[in-house]
Amino acid sequence: MAASAPSAPQSDGWHLCEVRNPLTEGAEQDFEAIHDYISEFDCVVNANYVLDQLMNVAQGVTRFPERGGCPKDLASLGIKEYRQTFFKPYRVVYRVAGSKVTIYLIADGRREMQSVLGAIQSDVDSYSLAPAGRG
Repeated sequence: MAASAPSAPQSDGWHLCEVRNPLTEGAEQDFEAIHDYISEFDCVVNANYVLDQLMNVAQGVTRFPERGGCPKDLASLGIKEYRQTFFKPYRVVYRVAGSKVTIYLIADGRREMQSVLGAIQSDVDSYSLAPAGRG
């Protein structure tokens, strides 16, 4: 219902810069794809609302990274360094390395994780774990 969604934000309504540091390029693309999909098949107000909620989840894992659990479908493959948390059907998959949180994937939680494992591995291979002060 549009009444429960927040009023339309400034410009396009979502600002990746709020949590950009912990996001891989793939995770940024996931945010954009989710927003585009909901905008096309529902409405922009709802797309903005979902994206705002996902951004809150992303910000939350940077503050409380240990709160998420290990995805069972990854753990069954022996991959235990990732954690996940949810907003509605969406999974936010991330990894904690020391004090750094890296968000690798935002995906529909109804999808089998093994089918998106390649996307995570691709980001792991290409993502630099350089110090937070990098440009």
